[in-house]
Amino acid sequence: MEDPNDLIEVVNPSARDFGVNWDNVEHMIRAGEKKIYQRYIAEHICKHLTDREILKNKKDHDKLNDGATRDKWKDKIIVGVMQQFQGDKPMTEGERVARQTEIVNEQYEARIKALEDARPNQTSGKGDTESSSATGTSAKE
Repeated sequence: MEDPNDLIEVVNPSARDFGVNWDNVEHMIRAGEKKIYQRYIAEHICKHLTDREILKNKKDHDKLNDGATRDKWKDKIIVGVMQQFQGDKPMTEGERVARQTEIVNEQYEARIKALEDARPNQTSGKGDTESSSATGTSAKE
């Protein structure tokens, strides 16, 4: 399965350097140079480099949206997948909500335990002071 974070090898098959911006960061590939990018940047580079190469020949301007012409350039630019992304698959909304609920309940249980642990140690039943009066003895005896 294709993931936007797969690592893709890209080559600039043209005789001129090429650069694109992604999120205000320039990615430059010199003529003939190969570089590795995450898939989403590699596809961005491929699209714009393909546009440039098709548009440099005035007779090919009508082929800008031709699928076969674009595929030909894509095959020249995208060398292949160097490494598939091995990270966790994205959570569904239901999984995310379930995990957040689990975290909230764990935090709640930890607070309750901390409060119980902070209470003074109390004995059950009657206190020690009453036990001598319960036996019927007094301090005077």
